Amino acid sequence: MCLNKVSSWIVILCLWSSYISAQVPNDLIENRIELLLNKSFHSNTVDCKVEKNCIDEALTGKCIKYHNDQWFTFKPESDQPLYINISEQSCRDLKGVQIVVIDGEPCDVERHRIITCVSLATQDDVFITLVGLVMGKEYLLNIDGYLHDFCDFNIEFGDQARGLPLSFSDNHSLTYNVVDSLIKLDWEISESFEPNVVGYDVYRRSSDEVKHHLIQQISHEKNAFGIPKLSYSITDTIHSKGKHHYKIVVNLSFGVPMILDEVDIEVDRIKKVVIPIIELMLDYKKKTPLTLLVFNAENNRLLKSRIFNFDESYKRTSINVHRWTQQGIHLFRFEVIDNNSKEKEVFYFKR
Repeated sequence: MCLNKVSSWIVILCLWSSYISAQVPNDLIENRIELLLNKSFHSNTVDCKVEKNCIDEALTGKCIKYHNDQWFTFKPESDQPLYINISEQSCRDLKGVQIVVIDGEPCDVERHRIITCVSLATQDDVFITLVGLVMGKEYLLNIDGYLHDFCDFNIEFGDQARGLPLSFSDNHSLTYNVVDSLIKLDWEISESFEPNVVGYDVYRRSSDEVKHHLIQQISHEKNAFGIPKLSYSITDTIHSKGKHHYKIVVNLSFGVPMILDEVDIEVDRIKKVVIPIIELMLDYKKKTPLTLLVFNAENNRLLKSRIFNFDESYKRTSINVHRWTQQGIHLFRFEVIDNNSKEKEVFYFKR
């Protein structure tokens, strides 16, 4: 009886081992899987083999190096822009997947036309934009591990972009400055590009991380006369030495986000940062209802508001302005309003 139990466990373990390392059925182009609109599909590239007679590396050049590919297909249901969304990548060498979209019949390589070819070199969630597709036509999609990597991933053919963009804008300039553990990024956009801009997302990936993380969001601004602000900056505090990759994504009122720019910055010295605190000295009768307003004094943008009743604990009111100085805000205006008398005290500070 014990022997039967042991044998049963061996069979289960063998079946489980075969499952996790088995080839996916769409390893062969004849078994390609159709991606349905807005339906995510999970797959992996383990043990996939290349059908040499169905690919032509001359068409993709250095973009693709086939070694464990698999095949999908999709049919556009409209002539609007569509997207290939890649998410939840988990790759052995952290290099991500590579993708090629082909217009043509399976294995008829002489007539294949490349729609797009992308090597991600990242495990971020990303999207690839597809435009000019013919409604109802079948397209081939080949996906592989980049530079011989092996990956698990989710893939979706959708009408909404999900993740980080891969396309770049060329309507900007970016510079940076490093002082110890403080990194300052400055960028400027062109006047012609500005009308379509909504805001900016700043992402960072440090050398010990596999994905970018959102660290700051900045709204696109106009002054009281409607004149747009073209120059922006942020300051980021780094807590570890090594390489830090920054990616600035611009959000648009029309169309999907684009990468404004990206840069690798090496930090070889970490300095303890003093958190900037501003202290207000207040003197009011107990229980006086007050409103505290914090403004960016350079553009009069309200940063924070607070309503409270005065007591002894508010005589020395401390405000941590670290998150705002990291956004490049250094000149502050504080207004303290007596809600009964409507009298107002105004304080200016620079940090």
